[in-house]
Amino acid sequence: ALYFASNVLKNDHHIVLEAVNQTSYALQYASDELKNNHDFILEAMKVCGEVFRSASTKVRCDMMNGFPLTNVISDENLVLEAVKQNSLALKFVSCSLKSNTNINH
Repeated sequence: ALYFASNVLKNDHHIVLEAVNQTSYALQYASDELKNNHDFILEAMKVCGEVFRSASTKVRCDMMNGFPLTNVISDENLVLEAVKQNSLALKFVSCSLKSNTNINH
């Protein structure tokens, strides 16, 4: 479990992604550096959309405001995958995709 891992492992991109693949709760034990990394959080969300809740406050706010992640949050494939895992993910997508019938059904 990531909880018992060293700080070095908690900051290892690949180790944390593998842990997230096993359980979305693993991200809460990742390093602050990874939880503050927009690109890493987006990659982790592709594995498990629920990791959003463990991202840093700054990353969550940036994503909800669509900055600087407008292109990714507007990516239909990423949104479809996240919504399949958890319908609450719709709350974080662009307005144009919220009305997309492929996503809302």
